Amino acid sequence: LVLRLAVQGNLVKQEAASRGDDPHKIPTNWTLRKLSELALDFQNGLATRGGDGPPVVVLRLADIKKGRITDGPFRNINIPTDAARKYKLLENDILVIRVNGSADLVGRFIRVDRAAEWTYCDHLIRLRLRTDIVLPEFLVLLGETRQAREHLSSVTITTAGQRTVNQKGLGSLVVPLPPLADQRRIVARVDELMGLLDRLEAARAVRDEVRRAARDAALSALRDAEDTEAVAIAWGRISGQMDALFNIPEDVVPLRQTIRQLAVRGRLVPQSPSDATTSTAIAEAKEQLASLPSVRGRIA
Repeated sequence: LVLRLAVQGNLVKQEAASRGDDPHKIPTNWTLRKLSELALDFQNGLATRGGDGPPVVVLRLADIKKGRITDGPFRNINIPTDAARKYKLLENDILVIRVNGSADLVGRFIRVDRAAEWTYCDHLIRLRLRTDIVLPEFLVLLGETRQAREHLSSVTITTAGQRTVNQKGLGSLVVPLPPLADQRRIVARVDELMGLLDRLEAARAVRDEVRRAARDAALSALRDAEDTEAVAIAWGRISGQMDALFNIPEDVVPLRQTIRQLAVRGRLVPQSPSDATTSTAIAEAKEQLASLPSVRGRIA
């Protein structure tokens, strides 16, 4: 939702009204441009597996996690100097995942967020932008929207289980483009809101951990109850907090298992005197049998 509002110009105040007849519903001071118009060039990655020349970092898909380039360790390959120059990455280049078995990954945009002596493999496409009219951060933001993902999915080719997007398909993506000043404000506003969401998610994770600890403690008390009275007390604590402690289906599974275990151990209902006598007799018989060498160690 945050991303959709961003590309529609609804996260920052706009002086101009939105176009009523435009399906993209962008402000009047924005333009619609194809990605090919915003790029200085597209370049598929390095296909070689090695050769003459000094070792150079070649980024792979494994070096990208959660939409960002990791801190390594990276793979170094000896490649000719002219190839290293051709496939060199510059800060603020965009890497696009060209081929993958996952539809969710193909076509994802990753900004090169630092200056380094890097190249990239042939599973990626380098997009070098006209940074005088589009911010790399804004393009990455747009690439995560539903409209962009639907378009990139529509131009993806599937062969032998692998999905591929090519330069032509990427170039045909329509970009709702604000002025640079608005792009900066939108990116800053999205960063602010995403930071808030991250904090909310972290707080929820802490609450969930506390809830799980309380749930496990309540289950342990019920599981370890020695008699029906202790079971009743432990169950009373659980039933009084059922909605708080067992609020997802997965929580109920161990509770059901515990109840079954208590049932077969005779701790859910009071035992009759005859049951107690029988239990005592069985225990005494086991002790007597265990004293015999022929059966010692076989009694459960």
